[in-house]
Amino acid sequence: MLSESKELKPITFTDNPNYRIYDFSITPFAIYLNNGSSIDKYYLASGITEVILRSSNISSFIITPSDELIYSEQQKRELIFLDFTNNIKFEKNEIKANHLCFANDQLYILTKKALLISDEYANILESKEITKKVNKIFADSTHVIIFSSGERLAYLLEDDWKAIELPHGIRDMSGNNRFIVMLDENGSTLYIYSSSLIE
Repeated sequence: MLSESKELKPITFTDNPNYRIYDFSITPFAIYLNNGSSIDKYYLASGITEVILRSSNISSFIITPSDELIYSEQQKRELIFLDFTNNIKFEKNEIKANHLCFANDQLYILTKKALLISDEYANILESKEITKKVNKIFADSTHVIIFSSGERLAYLLEDDWKAIELPHGIRDMSGNNRFIVMLDENGSTLYIYSSSLIE
C-alpha cells in the first residue's frame, strides 16, 4: 500500500505462510481475497481482516457494483449469490464455473467448454463455445478476453474468438474503459495497454 509519504509498504493479511491468494477484488474500502476455502475481507482503513465465508472449493468470485458477492462452488456445481450483508440471496445449480467476471450489468461465466453471458442473476442470455484451453476471463465495456495463466495467447470475443499474441505471458488481467493492465507470467511486471490497441 502507498503511504502518505509515497513509500510502498507491504500489507500483511495473515501470519499463515501457506496462505495462497487465488483471486482478489478491490473496492474503495476493502480488498477481498479468495484462498480457495474462504473469502476474506481486509479493511483498508483499519487493517482488520474478517472471514466473509468459508466453503470447500471456491474457484472464483466477484463483487458487484452494489457490493454483493457472487462465488463459484466448483465441486457442488453452484453459483452462490450473497447480498450486501453476506447472507445467501439464492443459488444457481448445475453451473461449474472456472472463473467469473462482471461488466456492463452482465455476469460472464467461464466454463471448461463455453463462455456463458448472463444477466446479474445468472439467467443465461448467450453462450459462446470455447475450443481453446483457457482458465480466466476479463471483461470491460468494450472487451471480453479469455486466456490461460502463463500463456502468451489471449482470445478477444468478436463474432468468433480472435487470437491476440502478446510479447509476454499473462498471469492476470484487469482494467477499465481506457486501459488494460496485464500482469506478466512471473508476477513481476505490469504491462499497461491502451484499450484501443487490443482489437
